Amino acid sequence: MAVSKSNSCEITEKDRCFAEKCCSCALCEHARRKQKGLAYWFVKKIEGGICPYCKAYEKVYGRKAHEPRDNMSSGEDIEKGEEKNGGKEKGGE
Repeated sequence: MAVSKSNSCEITEKDRCFAEKCCSCALCEHARRKQKGLAYWFVKKIEGGICPYCKAYEKVYGRKAHEPRDNMSSGEDIEKGEEKNGGKEKGGE
C-alpha cells in the first residue's frame, strides 16, 4: 500500500508556529527586505537544508525564506507606507 503525499503537504499548527519564527527572524527579515548582501546569501544557502523555520516558511507561504514579500501585512510595514505617502491617500489634496 502506497503512502499518500497529501498528509505530508498538510500545514500543521507546528508548521505555522515555525513559519512565524522565520517571519520574526532578524536575519531572514533582512534578507527578504534587502535582497543582497551576506544575510541574503546566508539565508538562501541554509534555508532548505538546515533551518526548520525556513522550511516551514516555504511550506506555509509557498515561497522561499529569502524571497521578498509582496503584501505588507504587519503594522510596522503599514506605518512605513503611511510615512512615504505623507499620511495622505492617493487623489487627496
